Amino acid sequence: MKEVTCMAFKLSAVFMMAVVLLANCGSTKQQGITIQSIEKQVLLFSNDDNARAEELYYDALLDLRTEFPEELKNVQIIHQSTVLINDDLIELHSYPALLLVENNEIVAKIEGTVSKQDITEQLKQTLSADKGYTVQ
Repeated sequence: MKEVTCMAFKLSAVFMMAVVLLANCGSTKQQGITIQSIEKQVLLFSNDDNARAEELYYDALLDLRTEFPEELKNVQIIHQSTVLINDDLIELHSYPALLLVENNEIVAKIEGTVSKQDITEQLKQTLSADKGYTVQ
């Protein structure tokens, strides 16, 4: 019983940290969203069906936010499956999904259930690179 209570507390703490991290982030529920910005933006696509996998994305963003505060200041939570980036339609088929967009181009794309370590490594590699971004 003590382990269940401890696990519930940890999950609550992770959820609260995600809320604090994303307090300044925008949430979009409209039919379509168009992204046109030269700044780096992180788009986290959510559909509430895979909350556990989504927590791993939040955890990775929380871990990286101290190292990349400027790069991760524009996190948006999006509750839809399509987005226009520079007039190109991007459709996602697996959730959660995360896109890192810079200069109206996708520089990193992570979809579905992925380990926190994989999310962290890919984002860290992309955010650390001055040029030569790779899209997975």
